[in-house]
Amino acid sequence: MIWADTNILLRLITKTPVHQLEAIKQFLKAAFAPVLVYPVRICEALYVLEGQVYQFSAQQAAQDIAMLLSSDRFEVICSHCPQRVPSQQPRLSRRVDL
Repeated sequence: MIWADTNILLRLITKTPVHQLEAIKQFLKAAFAPVLVYPVRICEALYVLEGQVYQFSAQQAAQDIAMLLSSDRFEVICSHCPQRVPSQQPRLSRRVDL
């Protein structure tokens, strides 16, 4: 199993720094299964995106996270749930480039 930490989510959304983004993209292309994400990592990413460094609005941060996680390359896992959380296609027009 491959797990994504907060850093992976942030690099894919902010696209910075470029050398880390490119390494993550190559890693994801080579992944043989969906990358698993704990909900707490989503919360951490939202917190950082809305903070002083990136200054995303709450709505923009949530939209970007939702678009990223709607990709078939990610699967959200809840350790308190008996099964995996089904991904839901958000009704948003912007896509996050993988």
